Amino acid sequence: MLLAVICGLLQTDPAFASGLLPSVPITAGPFPNFVGCLNYVEATYRRQVAMAMPKPLRSPHGGTHQTILSTKGVVRDVGERATYNSEIGHVNRAVDINFRLIVTSYDWERYTLSCQGAVFTGSQQNGYASQGTEPIPPGKPLVVPSQ
Repeated sequence: MLLAVICGLLQTDPAFASGLLPSVPITAGPFPNFVGCLNYVEATYRRQVAMAMPKPLRSPHGGTHQTILSTKGVVRDVGERATYNSEIGHVNRAVDINFRLIVTSYDWERYTLSCQGAVFTGSQQNGYASQGTEPIPPGKPLVVPSQ
């Protein structure tokens, strides 16, 4: 039994640095043509851009939250083909007063959308990174700094 546990531990990532869930399909349409499909993908892009925050927002408890969008936008290929890939990241920072630490967490949603003519395909995958910590420099107030 002990050998099975040791073998299991050796096959896993010892850092446990992140995790992700399986992709789930996104359904949309049917669209009458490529333009209809493209309009849907471009509207998704605009909604995600509107969610992004240029600076972290302070919370009443001394931490911050920021939503970050990473994307190249909607990419048009040759013919009636377009793709959109994005990652929406959520960065949360909090102060641990007892240990004088800033605790940071990050979770994300990745989207892959495409149109081939009027045919839409899409998927979403969610994941996270393990919490990180950094010491608050000596002499600094116990307030989470803006990034």
